[in-house]
Amino acid sequence: MTANRRRRRRIRPPSNPSTRMLLVLRGTVLCTVFTLLIKADAFAFRPTDGYNMMRRRSFLTWDVLSGAVLLIATLGSSPPAHAAEEPPECRNGAIVAESQVPGAYQQICMELPTRTIPIQSTGDALTISQGTGTGTGGTGSVQGRTGVAVWNSSLLLTRLLDAISAQEIKQPMLRQGSSFLKGKTVMELGCGTGLASLAAAKLGASRVIATDGNSEVVQLTKFNIDKNNLVDNVEAAELKWGLLNAADFFDEADIIIGSDLTYNSGTWRVLAETMGAVLKPDGLVLYLSLGHSGFNVSGELGGFLSVVESEGLELIDESSDRWPFYMDGSVSSVSRLLSRCVSASERTVLDSNGGARVIVLGRKKRK
Repeated sequence: MTANRRRRRRIRPPSNPSTRMLLVLRGTVLCTVFTLLIKADAFAFRPTDGYNMMRRRSFLTWDVLSGAVLLIATLGSSPPAHAAEEPPECRNGAIVAESQVPGAYQQICMELPTRTIPIQSTGDALTISQGTGTGTGGTGSVQGRTGVAVWNSSLLLTRLLDAISAQEIKQPMLRQGSSFLKGKTVMELGCGTGLASLAAAKLGASRVIATDGNSEVVQLTKFNIDKNNLVDNVEAAELKWGLLNAADFFDEADIIIGSDLTYNSGTWRVLAETMGAVLKPDGLVLYLSLGHSGFNVSGELGGFLSVVESEGLELIDESSDRWPFYMDGSVSSVSRLLSRCVSASERTVLDSNGGARVIVLGRKKRK
């Protein structure tokens, strides 16, 4: 008898906070609707002209019911694809292993319609739409359109900017005691989804120009700017590298940022020309390069630096009096700061492909 007794099913509340909030809202709306219907009923049956009151009752009831249907339909609809939770390996802007595909590299997080990237020093989070997301009609592929996904290099550059700003909160890092980003005009070259540009704006840059040579990528960046409510101080512009095109932004940037731009040696000269043209005389370039399977980071950067010098730029290292980062009167290493931005598992991912390098460039000083 006991063995055949049906077990009572326990109804568990949904674990997802968004789902719980949705149920609460729907319940609140239903209670409000019934309250309004009762009030409308009472109002409609007041002793006066019966015909007009019945008409008023029907109109009131119809209005209330129509509004209720619309509200419940809105609240009851499934959350959009981008609101879905990220898989654990992609959360908090995690850096994950890549695999090689024809003409590019790919990783699991690129298949998501959106990624949520935290900015630790401000407590903000950026929501970045990817043009590869299978949930938004994308193919999940970056082949031939690498700028439409969030790459590990962009995540690492964003963390570096965040770490610099976090350190400034504790004590000024610059020799002059000013901020690296706050109040500055920042230009990103090869912005892709716009992640690092949006982070720069959140970290205090007064004006950010996110540029890319691909029109599809620029449109995606504009979408992400609007999505994160940063239209007031971030703009997206198409910029194909080279002296002629860069003339439109001559001497505009206090700071140039970029990541993973030097993998193609055929673009080194036009990239250096662009940097030299848009950078202010006392401006700085913060550039991060990340290793990939088949690419040697040191060799890649060494080749680029040999071209940079012929375009009026020079490497600024920690021994230079132009090195921007100081703490307590002594040199602060950006590479050391960067190493603190990754977890042990992420460091393994980076090291397996040759690691990461950061360089600082500036215009050559006239003698």
